[in-house]
Amino acid sequence: MDKQIIFRVICRCTKNDIVDTCRKWNFLPDGTLRQLNLKKPKIRIAEDVYESCQDEDVDIEAAGDLDLVYNQIHSEGRKWNVCELRGQDKDHFISSPNTFRKLMLSKMKLYFDEVHVNVNMFGGALWSRVHIVDMKHPTVYKPNDVVYMVHYPKTQYVVLSRIKAKDEDNFTEALLPVFKTDEVHSLHLVGSHVSSLVELALNKHSQGSFGKYRSIEERENPLTRKSHRKRKASSEPVKEFNKRLRGENEDEKKQRTESLDHTFGTANQPTLEKLEYKMDVKFRGTKFVPMMVNKDGPFRCRIKFEGPSVLEGIRNLGKAGLASLPLPSHLAKVNSLAKNFFVIRDKSAMNKSQT
Repeated sequence: MDKQIIFRVICRCTKNDIVDTCRKWNFLPDGTLRQLNLKKPKIRIAEDVYESCQDEDVDIEAAGDLDLVYNQIHSEGRKWNVCELRGQDKDHFISSPNTFRKLMLSKMKLYFDEVHVNVNMFGGALWSRVHIVDMKHPTVYKPNDVVYMVHYPKTQYVVLSRIKAKDEDNFTEALLPVFKTDEVHSLHLVGSHVSSLVELALNKHSQGSFGKYRSIEERENPLTRKSHRKRKASSEPVKEFNKRLRGENEDEKKQRTESLDHTFGTANQPTLEKLEYKMDVKFRGTKFVPMMVNKDGPFRCRIKFEGPSVLEGIRNLGKAGLASLPLPSHLAKVNSLAKNFFVIRDKSAMNKSQT
């Protein structure tokens, strides 16, 4: 199975990334990596890498380390879900990868017949790879049998990749004694950018008047993103205008900017690719759709905002005057709510459900 894992990783890399990925793996000597012929097809390069690994006594654990390194470098190729460790013993934390791996492995073995665990420290976080072997086909490597997990020590959050439905309950139960917590609760915060997801979870009170404290934290906290968080100045050349000229709607634009800065702060927004809303409200557009006048039941639909950075896009819509300000709370307070799936109901329906 170690051969299948190594072949899959090498074949997924671009040719320019193969040597760098293997070097970060820290398993093969530099001399061996320099001898790789990158002009060959990737399947042949994978064969050369595997043959070199035979001289170093490669096993499935070492191959798992390579797969973990690859997924750290290419973490944005996965969907991640943020979970909160509720009732966690705050005095319990582990920062040693070896200690964390031994604990994870011992607890996972209580729930799964065969499991392999890899752990290392990357970007200040413990990254784990848990391979739950399918006992129906124990010699076949299936990428869907692997769960990746990111945890920053001394925080109450873990970020998980997708888990098979049949393994989810057992996997979650195994995590409880690892973190000495009562519950692993999903925050419904999903995306591809791990650091942005963690930032949203950790900075729930960083909007509005707290924006200045967030800016200080971004400069000092290693969990937040670095210099690329700053807004870029316009690259367009500055034109010399007559001082007597005044831009159209200048006061309105200034008010919009101040309103958005108060809501979101002045820094770039965390990268979130999707906001999803489930609407369960009374239909209010009967003026345009008269046939809905006699419909008494709730109007149900789903609305999605998708893009490279939805929060930044919402801010830009408001700045351009394409969105009414102030923004509705379910859009303006996404950072503070730390989730990107919402259910919106009428107040009357909410009161009935509570009673």
